[in-house]
Amino acid sequence: MSTINTLLERSMIISNELKIDKLVIVMDQAIYSKDQQIRWQNDVFQKRFVLRLGEFYTTMAFLDAIGKRFRDAGFQDILIESGIVAPNSINGVINDNHYNRSIRAHKLLAESLQKFRLQTFIEEQYLAEYAVVEKAIQHINEEFPNIPATDLISPHIKDFFQNYNEYVLAKNSENQTFCGRDFAYGVVI
Repeated sequence: MSTINTLLERSMIISNELKIDKLVIVMDQAIYSKDQQIRWQNDVFQKRFVLRLGEFYTTMAFLDAIGKRFRDAGFQDILIESGIVAPNSINGVINDNHYNRSIRAHKLLAESLQKFRLQTFIEEQYLAEYAVVEKAIQHINEEFPNIPATDLISPHIKDFFQNYNEYVLAKNSENQTFCGRDFAYGVVI
């Protein structure tokens, strides 16, 4: 605890020299709880310091919460049946004991859901124009393989994605399970 106390005291000295009223200190999980105990016992530390976990631990906690929430909603079955995660590894991915595998699984699942949403939009709104958009995208990829697609997008394709974004927001207002309030976004171009 003396090392952690020294860290806070030195942080106080540095923040005073720099004339900083509030200081955010980011740390790992092992130090965080001990640091909070010291901070709670000192009024000056409470007023001057904001302690928070680093991004790694915050991400781990977030992935763990998602895994627990959606485990029985088919999340586990989707990951196993699609071959993304082996049956013996699923608990580590769901409980976030395997950080890299968990990140990969969540990214692949998010991409798959985005594809389903785009497919629904095309089927309901843009079926007649889909061939035109697909051909334009294919042409861009063939003609300009080393130039970012956003530099080459035609107004027609920009309109397509603008309509897609509006569609996602409208569907979300009708049905929260379409994409969820926090995931009501489409593609930004």
